[in-house]
Amino acid sequence: MGYGLRPGFRAIAVKGEGQKTPSSYLSFNLRNDLFTKKEKRRYPLIIFNTQGNYDFLKREKKLSNINFDFTLPLPHNLSASGYFNYNPYSKKIETSNFRISYSFNLILTDLMLPSNKNITTSGTYSFSKSHNRENNTLSGSFSGQLTEKWSFNYNFVYTGEERKINSQSLSLIRDLHCFSLEIRWSKTGNFYDYHFKLSIKGIPDMKIERSFFETILPSLQE
Repeated sequence: MGYGLRPGFRAIAVKGEGQKTPSSYLSFNLRNDLFTKKEKRRYPLIIFNTQGNYDFLKREKKLSNINFDFTLPLPHNLSASGYFNYNPYSKKIETSNFRISYSFNLILTDLMLPSNKNITTSGTYSFSKSHNRENNTLSGSFSGQLTEKWSFNYNFVYTGEERKINSQSLSLIRDLHCFSLEIRWSKTGNFYDYHFKLSIKGIPDMKIERSFFETILPSLQE
């Protein structure tokens, strides 16, 4: 818990003058951690937080909205979290958000590659609601080593409102001994972009970086 005091005063600004509203508030933050125990080890089940404040100088609605958030550390590289904002006067949840994330390592076999390759993939699904407006988004990434010299990275964002992949990018990275070469293709909405970067490994700030074929080919529109 904490206490804050802000005296009211009149401040002269560049355009006109404004009045600072005085406040005297008590803030609170409650946290609950639930664990389970197995073979002398503790495993977290849920982490729950509650936040808000009470302003003694307000004429009405002295209690602020109450913020609740939680985290669920799920097994197998999964995690979930949520948030919602509760109005104690209207007795309604004004905004809410739920998110679940994952991260895995995939082993690719029986492919035309020199050896088995590990591909790292991660992603997040998010659902939010604010003032009766809903939005859900799925984002993910894949990265890995294709050969001894070549690696890749792919990212995407899918929006539920538009029901399509809104943005995505693909990068190919080539190890050139003392140098690193990266060629990246990206798309946001209906616009494409191509990117080229050649950098020195020991001095990453020393590089050649520009849009691919910038002097000849502009960004393309679908």
